[in-house]
Amino acid sequence: MFLEQPTDWEQSLTECLPTAGGTLADHGGELTVRNEASEITGSDWDHDMTVVVAFPSVEDTRARYEG
Repeated sequence: MFLEQPTDWEQSLTECLPTAGGTLADHGGELTVRNEASEITGSDWDHDMTVVVAFPSVEDTRARYEG
């Protein structure tokens, strides 16, 4: 499942960051990379930020995004 890309990053971060940590922790997730100066090659990406989240298993990942 892919989430829709935000059009207003500042608003999205302000609204999402306070609850994101708890949501990730509930499913064993961990923010592993946050890069605000990404350079994307080989595809189109119109934003400056890239975030990578890791979960202990595929099942935990699915539980977070499908549940």
